Amino acid sequence: MSWASLATRPDFLPAFDAWAKLPQGVVAVTGARGTLGRLLTRRLGEAGVGYSEFEGDIREQSEVQRWIAATRPSLVIHLAAVVPTGAVSANPAHAMQVNAAATVGLVDAISRLPDPAWLFHASSSHVYAPVAVGNGPLLRLREDSPLSPGTYYGATKLAAEKIVEPLSRQLSVPACIGRVFSFFHESQPESYLVPGLFARARAPEASSGFPVHDADAVRDFLYADWVIDAILHLAAMRVRTTVNIASGDGTTVGEMARRVLDHAGSALTIEPRPAENPGALVADVGRLRQAIGR
Repeated sequence: MSWASLATRPDFLPAFDAWAKLPQGVVAVTGARGTLGRLLTRRLGEAGVGYSEFEGDIREQSEVQRWIAATRPSLVIHLAAVVPTGAVSANPAHAMQVNAAATVGLVDAISRLPDPAWLFHASSSHVYAPVAVGNGPLLRLREDSPLSPGTYYGATKLAAEKIVEPLSRQLSVPACIGRVFSFFHESQPESYLVPGLFARARAPEASSGFPVHDADAVRDFLYADWVIDAILHLAAMRVRTTVNIASGDGTTVGEMARRVLDHAGSALTIEPRPAENPGALVADVGRLRQAIGR
């Protein structure tokens, strides 16, 4: 059974099938070897849409320039990033170069096309500060909510936004920044939350307990295929603003762990380890709804 059953597809986010609405031409994809990149290129291939994967060093502006000039894309989907916490911490300068500085060369290369391609830049919910979890109604994060990353990874993604937004406007490149909230997929490595929970659920345990750290933290989960649907809908409409890509519904980490155990057929008992200051990253999806027309 697919992991998609761990979440509910939002009613405003249908599977994308309006391929005729995409501009004619090649779709250029960075980060094609990542989870979202592989899913995107598979969908494009199945629909018969031509695409080109960037296979060089995204930090090398000359390589990016040659690729864009040779490809002459109609759409550029920029997914390349250093994401795993360990990799970001191990080489913070490299992470900042890939996640932020490299966007200068990409936007510049697109601007040199006779007809600049529409650019989708994948950002993250981690540009926001988590909202404190209390007894009142859950506060959903709007695109104009205060930006205050709580992690260095989030700081790199915010730095990228501060490059892409003004530079694309200055160089007349039509661009959309998509702040992608938590997503999961079977192909993700175990360093990510949901795959890590599955790995533990399937591993032999010395006891019947299943510790879950930060169990009361709240996240906004989408199955990765639905993230691709959102990106394609935004591409079809050539949206030119910043958009949260999320479900709009909050789920605690503890609840997601329970769903994983049920999916895995595990009899382990969850042992919640509450966070000292539990936070929520849940999106207001009004702008995404409006963009999709739902």
